[in-house]
Formats: sequence, structure tokens, C-alpha cells
Amino acid sequence: MSKSASNAEKVIPQALIRSDILIIEDEEDIRRTMELVLKDEGYQIRSAANSIDGIAQFHARCPHLVILDIWLGNHERDGITILEQIKKEHPFLPVVMISGHATIEKAVASLHKGAFDFLEKPFSLEKLLLVVDRALMQSRQQNQMQDQEMYDNQIEVVLSGQSPAAQNLRANLEHIANQNHPSFISGPLGAGHFDVARALHGLSPRRLSAFKNVVLCGADQLHLESLIFGLEVRQVQRRKNLGILEQYHLSTVFFDEITLMPRNIQRRLMKYIQTGRFTCVGGEEEIESNVRLIFSSSQRGGDAALEAAVIPELYVLCKQYEIMLPPLEDRFRDIGPMVQTIINQYCRMLHIVPKRMDIEAVRFFENHKWPANLFQLKLIVQWMVLMALEYDVITLQHLPQEFYQLAEQTQYLHLPLREAREHFEKDFLLHHMSKHDSNVQNVAHAIGMERTALYRKLKTLGILG
Repeated sequence: MSKSASNAEKVIPQALIRSDILIIEDEEDIRRTMELVLKDEGYQIRSAANSIDGIAQFHARCPHLVILDIWLGNHERDGITILEQIKKEHPFLPVVMISGHATIEKAVASLHKGAFDFLEKPFSLEKLLLVVDRALMQSRQQNQMQDQEMYDNQIEVVLSGQSPAAQNLRANLEHIANQNHPSFISGPLGAGHFDVARALHGLSPRRLSAFKNVVLCGADQLHLESLIFGLEVRQVQRRKNLGILEQYHLSTVFFDEITLMPRNIQRRLMKYIQTGRFTCVGGEEEIESNVRLIFSSSQRGGDAALEAAVIPELYVLCKQYEIMLPPLEDRFRDIGPMVQTIINQYCRMLHIVPKRMDIEAVRFFENHKWPANLFQLKLIVQWMVLMALEYDVITLQHLPQEFYQLAEQTQYLHLPLREAREHFEKDFLLHHMSKHDSNVQNVAHAIGMERTALYRKLKTLGILG
């Protein structure tokens, strides 16, 4: 087996996905003891002896648990202040407070400010392990619920419907998600590349870890290279800025539109995929990391533009696990379910009673070309929900003005000729009846029709009783 295959197929133990613990404790003996005990339990441990180093490490890579002393010897910031900062930036991150000098009031204050638990020194190692285990378990459950909800919302729309395209997409997604292999998502602009990438992560063994989206558009090459691989600066004091591959170890990283990625960075990523190792910009030491990479492009596999922009070895590798997203116009049978799903999600977000869209509006949506695909569909449907806040049913009248005019012009084109004629006649006569205050004689004169014939037509179409 090649190094590439070996690295790609590594199994990620579920228990180790969320195991990064940061200890901020100024007493060296206690700090070292906690480090040794927690490392023996399989956790990844980082530690700091003061608030400055602790905050720097926290921002360099967000841990999954913080063990924080209330009283720090350097007095730059006390533990309560750091706790407040952590909870402001990451409300659901568990923080365990410890102190040998704290009053009951301080302990209560830390709990009120969001601390998971409070340990008073001296505490037993058994109690420490119990609290850490409980904190990480609760964190995993909380994150799993949030991630699952986010994943469900994002992918529900893309997978809506029962067309062959929707069924194939669901099958490919489930298959590729369980592979620990670089993946490639292709399809037209706005087709849902990000949603599918997020779903791949949400269905994978890495679901409890982070998902990082890297925007390539407009990125400076040197900045992008440093962002991905990190930067090592050798001055009076050696300093290293962690890159994405190091920060997101055991996580998923998504690069949208690979055609915008410089070829030298592609080559560096290809080497990383093959070996599982990389070097920082300006560095010499190899760093080991395990990150699942997902790429996307608005160009389909086989397109000359895509092959010209991507180095051959990376292109071939990604093509093995490709998910192709069709344009929305090829999934017209799925548009109705998609629209209702978007309405339901947006109504939940607005905390309002769910609405429905009438059949005429749905038919218009099914026959519209949607040049920006799912992205455009979501925007228009959300607009209509806002315009129909006082109504139970969303109609064509709630479309943006330019869309409404288009709908008026094309709403009968999809119908059989006889049915289309009936719809047109009814709308035509309703317009003139309204214009002439329902005076049949005046309407007949205005449209050049015999009064008796017009009366029969009005009764046939249900305009007159």
C-alpha cells in the first residue's frame, strides 16, 4: 500500500476526536501532575503557567476543555476574567475552575458565569478525571446536537425530492462521507457546494470535530500559503503562527473553487495528502497532521478549464471521490419539496407559524431557469416568506417585482393548450370585470363580445354564480 493510500485510509478513533485540553495553572507541581494524569488517559494536553500564555494558546487553537485556576500568580488577569472572555467567544466550551484560595463566593460566581464545575485544592485525581469526563461528555453531546441541527438544515434542501438526481446524490454522499479520502464536489454556481461539503463532514467519523471553510477568491498567494501551512519567523525570539493543517488536526477543511488555488500550493497539499506531513512557510521541521480535505469547483470533471487549473495528480486523486451536483433546472420535480423545506426552515428561524406556497407559484418555480441555482432559489423563497408574514399561503404576488412580471408572462406556458386558454380567459375577464365594476354590458362593449355570450362564459368560468 502506498503512503498516500495509507494516510488516506487512517481510521480516526471516535473517542479521541474531542480530546484537546488546555490547562492554565500557575503552580507547577499541580500543573505537571494534571498533565501526566490526563495524558495517561489519552487526552491531548497543552498547558500554560500564566494568563498571557494561556490566552495565546487558547486563540492559537481552540481546545475542547479548559481547566482554569481562579488565582493566577502573575495577576495579569484572574481566572474569572478569562472565563468571561472564553464564554463570550465560545459559549458552549466547558471550563472547569480550580483554586485553593477561593471563597465560596468566587466559586459560585464562576458557576454563574458559565463554568462547568469547580474543584477546590487539594482535590483527588479520581475527582479530576470524573469532572473532566463529565465535562467532555456534555460538550460532545451539545456539539453533536448543534452540528446535527446545522447539518440537517443545510443538507435537507439539497436532498429534497425523489428524482433520480436526488436519490443518486444521497447514495453518493453516504458512501463518500465514510471514506477518509480527499473528496471533490463539482457542479454549477450556487448548486450547494458548501452545503454538501458540510454534509460530508456531518456524516463522517469526524462529525464532532471542527469544519473549516477556506475562501480562495481574492486570497494573496503568500498569505494563503501561510494560512494553510503556518508561518515560522526567526527573529530574536522564534515565533510560529499555526496554519490550518495544524489547527484543524482530526477535522475537515473545505476549499471552495480549487481553480483559484495557486499550483504551488496544490503541489504542497498533494505532498501532504501522500505523506501526512508538511512544513511551515519559513520552517524546516516536518509537522504531522490528519485533516480530511474537500475541494469543489463550478467546473465539472472532464472540463478543459478544470484540468488546466488543477495539477494532474491532484485532479486524478479527487476524481476518485467526486460528487456531481446537477443544475436546478434538471431537478424541476424536486423544486416543490425544496421550496417547502426552505419555507419551513425560515419560518422556524423567524419563530412564526409555517406557511405553504400555492400551486401556481410552485409551477412558476418549476419552470424558471434559475441561473444561480439553489442559492438564488433560497433568496427568493425567503423574500416571499417575509412579504407574506400576514398570510398563511404564499402566492405569486409575494415575488419580487421583476419576478412577478415574469411570472405573469409565463404562468400558462407549462399547461396543456385547453387548460392554459381557460386560465387566460378567466384572468382576462376578471381584470375587465374589476375595471368596469362588474358591469357585464360595459365589459362586453370593451372586449368586443356579445353580452349573452359573455354572460355564459362568466358563468362557465365560475366568475358569476
